[in-house]
Amino acid sequence: MAYTRKPYRRARMSSAPESADGATPARFTTLAELAGSFADRGDRPAIHALGEDLRTVSFGTLAEQIRRTAHGLAARGVGPGTMVLLWAPNSPEWVITYFAIVSAGATAIPFDQQGTADGAARIVEHASPVLIFTTAARAGELKKLVPTGP
Repeated sequence: MAYTRKPYRRARMSSAPESADGATPARFTTLAELAGSFADRGDRPAIHALGEDLRTVSFGTLAEQIRRTAHGLAARGVGPGTMVLLWAPNSPEWVITYFAIVSAGATAIPFDQQGTADGAARIVEHASPVLIFTTAARAGELKKLVPTGP
């Protein structure tokens, strides 16, 4: 008996925004544009965090936190032409930080949360990010390898 594989069905967001005419899904050309649309979705759930910190973040809260973080990044000189390394565990804060980086116009460099300090140090050496978002433990590891890093 031959195994027949069921066709893969791509999941869709049930709360996908609509275009101005209300008939067709909105199209975004950048991730910053997508992040800018989050506020329009209000209190609908955007993120369901699992694990020890069970919580739900609404699109409205997500949009506000992205906006505030992006402004803070811009105040630190993050913008077009700059790079920011993101080496942190999966969490709502990771999502907020990622979208804040791109909303500020910078390039986000996501690095696998299970990556090594040596791997992160190579990225720092080659990409020269202006900031690194990571955990305190990983920052200590990275500082030993890149003492003059950002």
